[in-house]
Amino acid sequence: LLDLKYRFNKKNEIKALSLFVNKVKDEVYEVGRNREGFVFEEVNNEDQYSQFVRDQNTKQTRLWVNQLLGDHEIGEKNHLTWGLGYNKLNADEPNRIRNEVNIKKPTNTEGELVELGFQGGFQQRKTSQILEDLEYNARLKDEFTVFENDSTSTLKLSLGGNYRNKTRDFTSEFFGVTENGAGVTPPSIDNLDAVFTAENFNNDLLDLRLVRTDDDGNIRPDKYDAELNSSAGFLNVNYSFSKFNLNIGARYQKDMIDLNYDVANAPGGEDGSVEKSYDNFYPALNIKYALNEKHNFRLAASKTITLPEFKEIAPFEYVSATGQITRGNVGLEASNVYNLDLKWEFFPTNKELISATAFYKSIKDPINRVLDRGSAGVFSFFNSGEEATIYGIELDANIGLIASDEENGINIDWGINFSRMWHNQDLKTEFNEDGTLARTFKYNKKNEIGLQGASDYIVNSSLNFSTNWEREFNANISGNYASDKIFALGSAPDSQTQENSVLYNNEIIEEGFVTLNATLSQELSERLLLRFKAQNILNPDIKRTQDVLPLSGGAQSESNQTTRSYTRGAIFTLGINYNF
Repeated sequence: LLDLKYRFNKKNEIKALSLFVNKVKDEVYEVGRNREGFVFEEVNNEDQYSQFVRDQNTKQTRLWVNQLLGDHEIGEKNHLTWGLGYNKLNADEPNRIRNEVNIKKPTNTEGELVELGFQGGFQQRKTSQILEDLEYNARLKDEFTVFENDSTSTLKLSLGGNYRNKTRDFTSEFFGVTENGAGVTPPSIDNLDAVFTAENFNNDLLDLRLVRTDDDGNIRPDKYDAELNSSAGFLNVNYSFSKFNLNIGARYQKDMIDLNYDVANAPGGEDGSVEKSYDNFYPALNIKYALNEKHNFRLAASKTITLPEFKEIAPFEYVSATGQITRGNVGLEASNVYNLDLKWEFFPTNKELISATAFYKSIKDPINRVLDRGSAGVFSFFNSGEEATIYGIELDANIGLIASDEENGINIDWGINFSRMWHNQDLKTEFNEDGTLARTFKYNKKNEIGLQGASDYIVNSSLNFSTNWEREFNANISGNYASDKIFALGSAPDSQTQENSVLYNNEIIEEGFVTLNATLSQELSERLLLRFKAQNILNPDIKRTQDVLPLSGGAQSESNQTTRSYTRGAIFTLGINYNF
């Protein structure tokens, strides 16, 4: 970290910031070690066999952020600020290895036998994934005071612009290993390396399996490159008079997304390109009314845009360690969002705040994660409805329970944030030019559903304790709860199926859970600080469930099944800070 500031005089200064973060994370996912793993269709007798899966992955993320900022007061009425930025991100998975083997359970006459999985030819596989993002950005803002009268009114004008250019280069190499006939049996699930040897490849006991090859027979990788160009200009007018503050603004923004890809299994063909352009005005209105020194009322209205991310557009299929496949959608479009907020603020003291907000949002062409058609279990992103609406209330409070000015006193304050949302969106049906059904997002006789990723209830709370001792002690405990939310929308099985068909994939629900964190710090000297941090103390089960309808049998009724259940783990850290 490098953080510099140079002040020319009282009215002009420049700041420079450079931050580099290098994070390496090793992940090992296993299932079936207890000999109770599920069995693929390649094994006929499930009573005698179980399956073991190991996915080993190293992730390295390198982030370099650079900013140059300027702040200048020109005369008595002009305030100019500007910024330049250059950011670089490398997010690589250079050596991911996945093995799937079948374990024959021991009997009275023979011991345990480990066999390489062979269904599809890629159950033993290795991938190497490289991602590089580069971003240049700039901003300029000039605020001019037209007039300023402390007792009556103030008028200020602000104008400026923003520019952002972001590029991505992505490459993924993928190959598998297949067994040529029987006879390659690892000694155990903890010694699979014993069979992946040069000798077994040279003797044709094992064979390399490539998804695609170039003209020379080498691996032809999946790859895409993308670019975002965004430029904007804005004008704001801020007028204060009596107890009112009125801010009116407009922003013109042009966004262009270009993406080229060469990806195996991409819908519509391996090679392709995508061009998207959005050119809009985004107005904003903010009104503040100060009833007195302790009470404010605010009204805000605006229009914004949500652009699709590169990974939501690129048709590359990323397979998680648990087997979940996520693929981008080249037909995905941006969402326009209309916002309206009404807020009341109350300041019991200059350090306390209590507020209540009522809000409303209308989202045109909302973006949702959808469980795509077919049996492959692919998740993708779609504008699955024409409009989504969200309205709700938010309550916020930061209250001092104990405040002591004494030398040996203590301070305790409590903060809480509560949100209640009601949300809904339609599910649309798309038709071809000849009137035939192209695709429907309606399923299970549902024409509408809640918004993917939105919880009905969200609660955040924190309790802070501090001392006025010579060696200060601080303690903080914070918790969060978000109720059930839709992880992914369901779907009809294929484009030719009527929307009210009895065959469908239901939505997947992520059940609500509580997280709890704590931080303790104690000054040991003027320069030495001891800090203890505990994250995700409760380590709750994170569970996703789905109502499943059996395909055969007697009377059909849905049953709730768990599609995934996991914990993130609790993290405890102890550190010492020394200030030079």
